[in-house]
Amino acid sequence: MMSFKLRSPWIAAGAAASFLLVALAVKFSGDPKTQTAGTKGIPVSVSQARVMEFNDDFSTQGSIRALRYASVTPKVDGTILEIYVREGDRVKRGDPLFKSDNVRQEEALKMAQRDLEAASFATEERQEALIRAKADLERVELDYQRFAELLKEGAISQSMFDDVFTRYRQARAMVRSAESMLSSARSSLRKAQAALGIEEKNYRDTTVYAPMDGMVSKRMAEPGEMGRPGVPVLRIDDPSSLEVQAFLPAELYPKVWTGKTSITLEDPSGLYREELTVTTKAPVVDPVTRTFEVRCRTQGSPYKVPGAMARLTVHISSRKSTGVPSKGVVQKEAGPAVYVISGDTAIEVPVATALRSNGWTEITSGDVKEGMVVAVDGASMLSNRSKVKIVRRIP
Repeated sequence: MMSFKLRSPWIAAGAAASFLLVALAVKFSGDPKTQTAGTKGIPVSVSQARVMEFNDDFSTQGSIRALRYASVTPKVDGTILEIYVREGDRVKRGDPLFKSDNVRQEEALKMAQRDLEAASFATEERQEALIRAKADLERVELDYQRFAELLKEGAISQSMFDDVFTRYRQARAMVRSAESMLSSARSSLRKAQAALGIEEKNYRDTTVYAPMDGMVSKRMAEPGEMGRPGVPVLRIDDPSSLEVQAFLPAELYPKVWTGKTSITLEDPSGLYREELTVTTKAPVVDPVTRTFEVRCRTQGSPYKVPGAMARLTVHISSRKSTGVPSKGVVQKEAGPAVYVISGDTAIEVPVATALRSNGWTEITSGDVKEGMVVAVDGASMLSNRSKVKIVRRIP
């Protein structure tokens, strides 16, 4: 029992010394750069307010479409017999695309050809009849002139002259009649020629040809189906000349200008990025959707094809202002505020904010100047004149 009592004070003294060493180790441990004189403040990370460029941007999605395209339809009614192209095929202007049933057009063409032959034959007959009538008139006219001289000389009687004069008048009437009939025949010939031209066109129209260079982007019918004018069978796009289409909210209408406003076009997969300029702006805002259309022209590429979606950033404006990290802006009952660090004290500064860019917020009013140290991480835990401990400085 005596030995236990003598040993106990030494054990207590050793325990006290160990506790003191641990406390000192905790106090002086850590990176000296992250320690401050105050060790009881709220831990925060800080950064400096800086003057930087803020962009007033609007992000949306748009679609890429061909600037030039054609919806190809049959020109005549009829069953589609053959389609010579498939989706993805390249075509040149004038290449045959598809053919419709042409039996009816072929019969109509043959009939028009026969009508033209008949009209041509009738015209030739009328021309020959006119030639004969004119020859008769010339012969009778000579007799008429000769008998008129004889009548003046008293060599013939009046009745003989009257007979010749009657034949002369009849010959003139025959010429006029032949001329009229020839004119009618020629008119019929012209009508027959026009009718033949129409039937030839109808026959040719049973085969439809490419109206432009491009690529067959869509096939909307198959052989055996009924084709009608105005109902598309194929769509051809020119993939070399494209435009980007987007619909923007009405509040941006006065801020977007044709030929001035720039738009960044990006592929969602990051395959391309391109700066474009608005080339077309709708003259009105759609009253139903409260949006307006804008378009930008661009060039085609293996990654940019009609029908694809694209990510768009509309650049409305840009300006330089004082900014702070967005995490350092705290929403208070009276409005947004930031905490400016002075020594080991956080001073609450009410501010007004505007644009955001890359994790920074623009300060448009409030006593925040370039170079001031503001709280970032941990700012939401502060109140005016809170004691702080800086644990990290953000560049």
